[in-house]
Amino acid sequence: MAEYETQEWADDASGGTPINAAALNHMESGIAQASQDATNALTDADTAKTNASEALEQANNSVKKIGDTMIGPLILETPLAASSGGTGQTSLQATRNAMGLGNTTGALPVANGGTGITSNPSMLTNLGSTGAANVFASSPRPGITGVLGIANGGTGSSTTSGALSNLGLAPKKLSVQKGNDATGITTASAWQYGKVVCISAYVDIPAQSSSWANPQILKGLPVPANTEELFGTAKQNDTGKVCSINVLSTGVAGLRLQGGAAPSAGRWIVDVAYVAK
Repeated sequence: MAEYETQEWADDASGGTPINAAALNHMESGIAQASQDATNALTDADTAKTNASEALEQANNSVKKIGDTMIGPLILETPLAASSGGTGQTSLQATRNAMGLGNTTGALPVANGGTGITSNPSMLTNLGSTGAANVFASSPRPGITGVLGIANGGTGSSTTSGALSNLGLAPKKLSVQKGNDATGITTASAWQYGKVVCISAYVDIPAQSSSWANPQILKGLPVPANTEELFGTAKQNDTGKVCSINVLSTGVAGLRLQGGAAPSAGRWIVDVAYVAK
């Protein structure tokens, strides 16, 4: 736009500025240029207004007010810093690494506090097994299948009687005979539980001499683990006298009163409990 050049006018003809075509055309040209400049300015203003309105609409569509829902992806020129709620990274791998989740898209590695696995772990399916299963396998599940063997702390049987038998604890009925110095015997109970021998009986014995030592009142007993240990007591029915019982390594039992005296004749209630070899 050319700048309008003004002309200075003077009064009457002596002023040298007559009203002629050249002067009037000069003014017309300036007026026309001013009108055109005004029109152009108005057009530019309308364009600027339109652009501003479109920019405002785009801004409103890109960044919503509190409570509004954002439509479309948020596109930033630079990564949003962690201090502003972002990650400060430009890739998924870098983001995981910055967050301590490992630098891959797979399972969280052990080095970052994870397990490195993508499925449920497992254990042995049979506690009696000697082969270890992969603990990172998704199956089989933990638990006991089958019978746990004795070598692994079990009983080797699914029944009580079988378990007692395998562990050497199944009760065994004993056959106890009358001893050399006994005139009669009535066995009320004679059982062996593993290594433990338990006998209760009524025994009739004659009078013993003063030099008595371990009269044989019971025979056929399992050999004890310690022949010097006293394993039980006997009590006479009518007198209330009490004797200790000694089971010999030959499998016989005898009575001895306190001080080594011989027991008197009569019926004795015998209770024996000891550990056999």
